[in-house]
Amino acid sequence: MPRFACLIPILLAVSSPLAASPAFTVRIKDYKLLPAKLVFPKGERIELTVINEGPGTEEIESNTMRIEKIIPEGKTVKLRIGPLKPGTYDLFGEFNQTTCIGTVVVE
Repeated sequence: MPRFACLIPILLAVSSPLAASPAFTVRIKDYKLLPAKLVFPKGERIELTVINEGPGTEEIESNTMRIEKIIPEGKTVKLRIGPLKPGTYDLFGEFNQTTCIGTVVVE
């Protein structure tokens, strides 16, 4: 048996790709979040893509998920969120709080 044969299973485990995080997309369009409701799985780290289709710059925020990110019109931002406990979380546009509102439900 070759000298380092016992290391092969360890090297394979370390070099295996990690499972991808669940990914979700929300768009900001005409001062609204689309979709207005997202459902995330509990206990997992999430990748949230936010696309600002405009018009104008928006600041996507969540007090309960601790998010605050300015997104210029025509730009896309990827956010890493969680893992989160089951519950309902806010998501809104700071500059258009009466129309750019949504929720994240974690189940």
